[in-house]
Amino acid sequence: MNDRESAYASHMFVQHVTQTATDINYAYTRPSVVFRPTLSVDGNQWCALLGADLQSGVAGFGDTPDAAMADFEKSWSTPLRNSPSGIALAARVKP
Repeated sequence: MNDRESAYASHMFVQHVTQTATDINYAYTRPSVVFRPTLSVDGNQWCALLGADLQSGVAGFGDTPDAAMADFEKSWSTPLRNSPSGIALAARVKP
């Protein structure tokens, strides 16, 4: 391996390590990891719930625990319908 190939291999290794560190950081900062919602079975789906109930908490549902956590994270980032940003979002979606 010549110097140029060695430098390229080092560069690729550093990129891989950096991307892995970024992925790990993201995984540990996801809302489902930070806030640890309760995971339970609700009917025929998994439910990830943070809060006392569905009306006052944040919930996500899915066929698998992973899908429920992903839906929880989507719900976590969705504004309430009657909030200013929720109303603006609804206005953009309607034709």
